[in-house]
Amino acid sequence: MSIQNQNLNEMTDEEIERDLNGLTYTGSPLYMGAITELTRRQLRKLTDAINKFSNDSDRYSKRLVVLTWVLVILTILLVFSTFRGSQ
Repeated sequence: MSIQNQNLNEMTDEEIERDLNGLTYTGSPLYMGAITELTRRQLRKLTDAINKFSNDSDRYSKRLVVLTWVLVILTILLVFSTFRGSQ
């Protein structure tokens, strides 16, 4: 497949990159269209990765807050039982 006779939406990233390696920049709409399509695809992948990381980070932050409160409660119970046991 080639950029010249294939719709960019039907090509994989690897096919576009391979075909671009054979072209020299001439400012042609074909070259610019291929570069724009690759950039758009990579930005979408990056945005998806950032969103996934953000969601995972939020979930783990909530877990840390809960675990911190559990430690606080356990510490209070330990201090209380130590003072009560020494009397």
